[in-house]
Amino acid sequence: MSFPKEFNAKDLKSGKILEFSNESWCEQTQSDDIREGEVCFNESTNKFNIWFNGTIIFASEHMGNVKNRLKKLLVKWKLEFKNW
Repeated sequence: MSFPKEFNAKDLKSGKILEFSNESWCEQTQSDDIREGEVCFNESTNKFNIWFNGTIIFASEHMGNVKNRLKKLLVKWKLEFKNW
């Protein structure tokens, strides 16, 4: 599992949003159990947030913690990056 090279705190702090979903896996398996999420930076709390299916499931001030949590999420739900 590898992250896009550009996936860093600076880009997220400048307003970029990292989106991910299991849409590709659902198409391959003909499943309708689509999972979606995003990673973004919240300026008011000064934290990076992981949104998953419309709910914040993780928030941290440190990018390393976000990447570790995201790796587990990507593997568990067979997620792929959509826009980075």
